[in-house]
Amino acid sequence: MQIGLQAPTLYCCYICVANSYHFNVFPWLLCVSAVLQDLKSSNPVEVAMALTVICRLIGPEMIPPLLPTVQAKMLHPKELVRKKAVMAMHHIYNKSPSSVAHLDDDFRRMLGDTDPGVMEAALVLFYQIIKDDQKRFKSLIPTFLEILRSAFTRQLPKEMEYHGVPSPWIQMRLLRILSLLGTDDSRASEQMYKVLMEALSSAECTSSIGLALTYEVIRTITSIFPSGQLIDMAGSCISRFMKTQNNDWKYIVIHFEGVVTCTDPSLRDNEDCEIL
Repeated sequence: MQIGLQAPTLYCCYICVANSYHFNVFPWLLCVSAVLQDLKSSNPVEVAMALTVICRLIGPEMIPPLLPTVQAKMLHPKELVRKKAVMAMHHIYNKSPSSVAHLDDDFRRMLGDTDPGVMEAALVLFYQIIKDDQKRFKSLIPTFLEILRSAFTRQLPKEMEYHGVPSPWIQMRLLRILSLLGTDDSRASEQMYKVLMEALSSAECTSSIGLALTYEVIRTITSIFPSGQLIDMAGSCISRFMKTQNNDWKYIVIHFEGVVTCTDPSLRDNEDCEIL
């Protein structure tokens, strides 16, 4: 593989190698060498391209020589490179979780990145890690709650809005993380109650994305250690789904009716009336 090609051409070369050779043969050694050289480039586009290649082509045996350089790129001045570095770390974690076990502090730092795209990429990584080990990041619950509040109070950049809903994808990722951290843990869940109450109050149901966000809030409320006040709020919000013309959302009410009333049977009569 020739070094010094334009980024799109070089990327095509990487893809050709991926489709033509087995991971264990010699061309993959050349591929790692090329990626390392591109990671050291002064051109942010070439660096981002090399990190994208890592996300798609690198196997477990290639991680050790690449990991220190990828770690350094999480501090790159360009937000695109930092985002791609976090995505590459996610790929590395999926291939070899033990390889990044010492990088918790680096991952935590990404949650405070000034660019919301980098922060969102970090949330995807944290969701995967927490899904595998719910106890690992219990201490980050206040941080996740702070980010969630900043999202639904429109403190994040306006370009993160979708159909008037503030940062819905970031909110959903955070809610799924919180639902994992609060499962069967009363102390962790108690930290979430106030912010979840605010999130549910601020959610609007005039659009599909607003309904989807409301769904995620209610799903989180029913996943964590139960709060009577939150369950009551969730029960009253379910009726909003029945007022939409979308039959898919009406179908979701049937699911919620079972989940919520299992948590608080006193709501069963009201929910049955709504469904009828």
